[in-house]
Amino acid sequence: MNNSQSTQVRRVTYRFRQFMLCAALFVFILPSKARSQDSKVTDEPEIVDTTADWNEFDLGFTTFRFGAAFIHEYAAYQQNADGKEQMTLAAVQLKNKFQFRDFRFFANGRLRRNRNLIWKVAGMKDAVTEQWVFRETGLLIGVPHWHSEFFVGRSKEGYSLVKVENGYSVWSNERQMSLDLIPIMVDGIRWYGYLPKSRLFWSLGAFTDGIDENNRFAIWDRQVSGRFGWRPIYSDATGELVHLGINARYAKPDEGQIRVRSKPESNPAPYFIDTGVFASDHSTAVGWEAHYRKGAFMANSEGNSYSFHSVQAGNPRYFGADVEAVYVLTGEVRSYLSNNSVFWFVEPKKSIFQGGPGAWEYAFRYSSFNLNEGLQPGGRFWKLTSTLNWYLSNYLRLEAVYGYGVLDRFNLNGATQFFQTRFQFQIL
Repeated sequence: MNNSQSTQVRRVTYRFRQFMLCAALFVFILPSKARSQDSKVTDEPEIVDTTADWNEFDLGFTTFRFGAAFIHEYAAYQQNADGKEQMTLAAVQLKNKFQFRDFRFFANGRLRRNRNLIWKVAGMKDAVTEQWVFRETGLLIGVPHWHSEFFVGRSKEGYSLVKVENGYSVWSNERQMSLDLIPIMVDGIRWYGYLPKSRLFWSLGAFTDGIDENNRFAIWDRQVSGRFGWRPIYSDATGELVHLGINARYAKPDEGQIRVRSKPESNPAPYFIDTGVFASDHSTAVGWEAHYRKGAFMANSEGNSYSFHSVQAGNPRYFGADVEAVYVLTGEVRSYLSNNSVFWFVEPKKSIFQGGPGAWEYAFRYSSFNLNEGLQPGGRFWKLTSTLNWYLSNYLRLEAVYGYGVLDRFNLNGATQFFQTRFQFQIL
């Protein structure tokens, strides 16, 4: 290591230590009360409870609740000769990186004149574009007699449990590759709910990019998404849950063109699989979601198939899926939000600031995504990922990640090893 590299490492280490110390001191003075599962500020649509926490205030005409979150991460990579040659042929660079992922703020409130109306606003400093963008912002309308809610504004599309779930709460460091085609935020209207007697849940939404076409997530002109499922077993008393669902969507690519690509489940990395741009007038997608929870153990699998109507690309169909096992070593049960049919954070029984161990969780996943079909093959990538999560408190999370993946592209099979760490902070 030369002097300039050594100086950079020392500078990064110093910054990280300062960062951790400030965050730890801040969290230490926060109230130790656990988050109420129905009174959260998130960038996902959820009804908020009337129970006030330390970060919620009554302004008379409305309540006001605030929150914030950020992620800092480091990623290092090792590749064999074929892997390095693939990066050269793809004209991308795979570099070790220490980066500030994003910073987010949230606020919401329940209007006093109508207890079923909630306003929400959220913003994020995007590390990719280095610009501020709106996250979930709009009006949530509760319809109690229909056991459902409508959200009007910018929100999630409603496709896939893992995609709808708060990105800070997922058990792996990133969502699986085949979900990269589903935008993280869209503008439109979504209706979702849950029927307690029949245990059926659903989501239906229609969206457009007409409000903010320059948003980097707006790769579709408009889309309709649906989600429908059943919970044959759902018991808070035993912690057992079986969640089964199907997803479907119809979408029009932005300006009649689409570029299908995905990162290797590592945000600092470049796109490993990439078809390039091709003309397409519409796309359809179908997928499954199957999740099982028994106390501290979870087994999860989701799969997605995308079809594109494109003469240029030969009407390709792309498929990706994952299967995963998760276990909370300290015995906590990951909570589940029944109205939106998603999982929530692991909440430690006793945080390190209360003299406890926090909560420790281990996840192991296999995932793959194949873009080699059609006239513009983009490659196929599969990956094994091992993730160890340490929830120091309700506000702090540390991750250590090791991954091994193989890329089939350019008639080469390149192997990559992934070494990642992540520091995460959130007030919700």
